[in-house]
Amino acid sequence: MFRWIIGILIPIEILIGSDIKMICSTKRGRFICTALYFFFSGVEYVVILPTLNGYLNFLDAPSGFIGIVMASFSFAGLVTTPIYGLLYDKTKSSKFALVISNIFEITGNCLYFVGKNFYVVLVSRIVAGIGSGSASAVIGMVARTTTSAERTSVLSVLLSTRQLGLVIGPAANIFFDQLNLSLGPFVLSEFTAPGLLMGVVWLLHTVLVMFLYYDEVEVDEITDASSSNHQPGLPPFSPRQLYDEFVREEVVMCILITFFIMFVQLGIESALTPFTLITFGWGGLYNSYLYCGAGISIILSFVALTVCSKSYNDRDLIVFGIVTVLLGLFVFLAISISLYFSKYSADNSHWLFWIFLFDVGLITIGLPFAWVPTTSLYSKITTMESQGFNQGVRLAALGVGQILGPLWAAPMVTFGRLPYLAGVNVLLIILLLAMFIASYGKMKIPTNEILESTSPPDGSYCEEGTPLLRGN
Repeated sequence: MFRWIIGILIPIEILIGSDIKMICSTKRGRFICTALYFFFSGVEYVVILPTLNGYLNFLDAPSGFIGIVMASFSFAGLVTTPIYGLLYDKTKSSKFALVISNIFEITGNCLYFVGKNFYVVLVSRIVAGIGSGSASAVIGMVARTTTSAERTSVLSVLLSTRQLGLVIGPAANIFFDQLNLSLGPFVLSEFTAPGLLMGVVWLLHTVLVMFLYYDEVEVDEITDASSSNHQPGLPPFSPRQLYDEFVREEVVMCILITFFIMFVQLGIESALTPFTLITFGWGGLYNSYLYCGAGISIILSFVALTVCSKSYNDRDLIVFGIVTVLLGLFVFLAISISLYFSKYSADNSHWLFWIFLFDVGLITIGLPFAWVPTTSLYSKITTMESQGFNQGVRLAALGVGQILGPLWAAPMVTFGRLPYLAGVNVLLIILLLAMFIASYGKMKIPTNEILESTSPPDGSYCEEGTPLLRGN
């Protein structure tokens, strides 16, 4: 599986030089498990979402229930992600966090397979969402085992494996499309098969983590500029410490970017399948094709981001990402207004189809440039010793966006309401861009952190004294 994934990433290796080779040559077991964690997360997303609306309709769920189901998954992650991060900071064991989260993923997806009514489906996504919270521990581990100079590039490579899952995942839905079997009292169909598949996948990942993953061994502390945020003598996570850590303009700005981008993204994604149904008459199969194409577009964007991160700082990359997403939202607003004032029919579906594909491509190109540099910059301006918890706070903001976005967008997918949905998204991103430009001067790495990143690390929080993603 690992060689197969790396083989697909060969074009990325050609473009970014030795990064992939460095990753593969050291601590391979941990890298395999980390990459597969993101990869399987992408697969789960893309095999569940395209058929979720049809599954709920089959179970006679009320209109708009898909928004509640999507939000419940995000809410569970919102609650648990700081807990996983705190657990990692205290134990220095990202392996333990992964095993615990995988147990919830396995349980939740098995419930999704069994689901006899839409309430069981809701519970299944809540349980699986509890498992999704371990991303804070994983990203915290990556932050501790990379330097500031390489972190954006490394995060781009790892997160691109999630997009690889988004590309490969739809192949499963193509296979499931005509599936209709009985397994004892259970029915294996295009709706239930994704749950069984992901239960097996996360079980496989758990086995790999148990045998291949090695936890970090604390060798020596690195003193960086962000450590100065902690006041000597204060207990961990005291009110004063939390205030000094998070009530800073640059930190708040990173959290706001995370929230706004995810609010808009998840709102669009939750509205996407109902939108394609009312405009093009697409079901799960054609939506899977769409997600596959969007995944390829995002992978290409990650490749470009990995290359650009070597020449441009995080702030400039974030500006490019926000502006590109904003342009895509303006196109969607134009589409929505056109549908509002004209009677939609099959006669104008041709031009709408191509504009719609262009719009999806534009937004998917911009998203990685908004996601990854924000994650990287946030890790550089917050304290390294509590990086797991810090990432948990950021991911909690992401979870709030994931909850509110679908709840807001799902009921808005009618020709009469679409302009309001698109208009609100445009206004939010304009506001975000204005706030970021106003805070641009403070959105930079502390001087001591830059000096630290130009020399090899001392081995802090590196497994057996060797960083995760370096070749020394």
